Amino acid sequence: MARSHGARKASCAGFEQLDPVDIVERHQVAGRRAMIHAAGKGPPGNPANRPGSRVRRNKGPATSRARRCCLNRQTDLAVKNKSAGKRACMKEGYMLVEQLTTADWAPKDRLPYWNNLRSRMVGSFRVKQLDDGFSALMRRVSFPQCQIVSVLSSPAQVIGQGDYSSTMLNLQIQQSGRSLNRVGGRICDLDEGDFLLYDPSDETHHEYDRQVEFLFVRLPLSKVEQRLPHLRQAVGLKKSGKGGPAALFSHFLRSAWREFNDGDQGAWVHAVDDVIWSMLDLAYASERPEAGGRQGESRRRALFQVIADNLCDPDLSVHHIAKALGVSVRYVQMMFAQMATTPSAYIQNQRLDLAGARLLREGARCSITGVAFDVGFNDLSSFCRAFRRRFNVSPREYRAGVQGDARKLRREH
Repeated sequence: MARSHGARKASCAGFEQLDPVDIVERHQVAGRRAMIHAAGKGPPGNPANRPGSRVRRNKGPATSRARRCCLNRQTDLAVKNKSAGKRACMKEGYMLVEQLTTADWAPKDRLPYWNNLRSRMVGSFRVKQLDDGFSALMRRVSFPQCQIVSVLSSPAQVIGQGDYSSTMLNLQIQQSGRSLNRVGGRICDLDEGDFLLYDPSDETHHEYDRQVEFLFVRLPLSKVEQRLPHLRQAVGLKKSGKGGPAALFSHFLRSAWREFNDGDQGAWVHAVDDVIWSMLDLAYASERPEAGGRQGESRRRALFQVIADNLCDPDLSVHHIAKALGVSVRYVQMMFAQMATTPSAYIQNQRLDLAGARLLREGARCSITGVAFDVGFNDLSSFCRAFRRRFNVSPREYRAGVQGDARKLRREH
């Protein structure tokens, strides 16, 4: 039965008085109870715990499967509620800060939880601990055109399994410590301040025998192809943080990260992602193609221009693009295949990014339905589902987070 407006208002009022950390802890407790129940151990009042009970308990592989399923569900819950808690606390602005740690988990559950979390937040990886007492901490800052993820980890081996569905290019900066990396057929050591690019769809190997911290800048492939297509050719190439343009970029990003951790969310953060792209272009200037290799780049730029000019047209399709460029439909599809995506997926992501930017800019002044139709969607429900898949929150929550108004956050759990 639908709740009345008064009941919803009372629920929201109650939500305002809760500390976001308390919210997360309550859901973690609920998740652990679910884990116990899934393993065949009922709550204290359950007949399964009474002496002489004949209720059968799950054992063996079934219990392991139940535990893994419960860990996955609890990881989703922790990520979702941690994000909601941070959005409820943040100041006015669009920088969303999330923090997740293995410290809240039993030692035997930490590595499965971390493998699941890292695969969801950074790429498809399998982590193997190199000593007892594995521990790790992850923080993430989201911007309209990129994400920055900090990973602090005890000694481990990290094996990238090749996530072919990934639409991101990762830049890995050695924030502290030292690591051995095998990426794109290249092997290199990263010292503090050094960085390299890698594609999550490729198999990679990273190893460190002491505690380290990395900064990952997650770059959407669509933006890479549009703004800096030559970055794809620099995968696995080590950039030194000790001098030159690469050192300027490394110093800027690491300094900005320290400011984020100190709680500085001033007006300057609105320009951070644009500065990142500009400084990346400077850091990788030596990898720009020569004049002879500019034909393919010019074709890509013409392709992106056609899409940009007609992005909000609901009838925009691969056939429209091919006709505008004077090429075949197959040729357009092959161009997108080189970017590990499809024309429809690229167009939808561009429309969603445009919608997100407008929600960030206008806040409550804009209608979600109006934004959906303005950017080229024909159906509100399809827009909301696609928006949630891309940003992990609903359009309404995204808009509420921009305003920093906790009262407008919808309580889902």
